[in-house]
Amino acid sequence: SELQASIGPSEFSGSVTADLSGAKPMISAIVQVGDLPLDELVGHDVRHNNSKGTVRAQPVRPAQGGGGKWSRETINTESMHKVNFSLTGSAKSFSYGPWEFANAGFDVSLLDGALTVAQLDGDMYGGQVMLSGKAVSPAPASPLAADGKVMLQDVSLESFVQAFSGSQLVRAKGNISFESEVATAGASPAALIAGLNGKGKAKGTGLV
Repeated sequence: SELQASIGPSEFSGSVTADLSGAKPMISAIVQVGDLPLDELVGHDVRHNNSKGTVRAQPVRPAQGGGGKWSRETINTESMHKVNFSLTGSAKSFSYGPWEFANAGFDVSLLDGALTVAQLDGDMYGGQVMLSGKAVSPAPASPLAADGKVMLQDVSLESFVQAFSGSQLVRAKGNISFESEVATAGASPAALIAGLNGKGKAKGTGLV
């Protein structure tokens, strides 16, 4: 069926089909989106407070119980086993806090507990960014295993550092390219963060 919808400031169009003949529903959607401010849609304010051009950092204490920086509460992955879906499409822009993508493309699917991001890419700060990854839940009560890849190509160093740190005090010229692969496994957000490991490489051009 045809899709025309507005969610907050975002306009969606495309098509959606549902196959209910199998053991699980299979939802397939192809969508085109205008501007997609993800932080506004999910109700999170992740913009840096940099009115004074400063960044304040505090030591992170280990999470205890269900609190702290990262929760130790077990992630409920039951919903990953109730439905399968395929979502592909494009967006004029995609943003989350200071991170802004233009001309974004995405290809995301969920199949029998395996969430795959085959494509999430777009233009960013004069260059390009490409992300992919997978999170797998073998069974509803089992820990998650995840891996991912990030690639930046010819991105403005100054714009990237300002978005990352929230500070306007950084002044640097030139472009950077960066590749990284990460993997982790765990039953809670805290365990997933603690288990992160990977490798990466970077290079710069015209750096001043």
